[in-house]
Amino acid sequence: MGFVVALLVLGAWCGSCSAQRQRACVEAGKSDVCICSSATDSSPETVDCSSKTLATVPTGIPASTEKLQLHFNQLTSIPGMAFHSLTRLTYLSLYDNKLQYLPVGVFDKLENLQDLRLTYNQLKSLPPRVFDSLTKLTLLNLGE
Repeated sequence: MGFVVALLVLGAWCGSCSAQRQRACVEAGKSDVCICSSATDSSPETVDCSSKTLATVPTGIPASTEKLQLHFNQLTSIPGMAFHSLTRLTYLSLYDNKLQYLPVGVFDKLENLQDLRLTYNQLKSLPPRVFDSLTKLTLLNLGE
């Protein structure tokens, strides 16, 4: 009986761990998968999810994020609305992943984006007009 209770407790604990594992920032100043730092006078609000072997873009990225680092992961695709709530983003790094395509409209809400890094992926083609809403973009890295 004690063994069964121990298994149930362990199962509940592991279940809650895996559910939280997908969240980027649990609350301001604390992180789960990513390193989340608040803005200061000299640096923007940053969420660093780089080098975490992520297969999906984590949830829970604060809407106030200005710099999002997702490089050196295992991303093969990005949901079409993954960044739609991140309208303050000025920097987005997606380099060194395994992205095979970009969905139509994936960057449509990122009107403040200035720097987009997509190098070292497996992109063979891009959707028409995928960068059209990025009117403040000053740096775009697509090379391999």
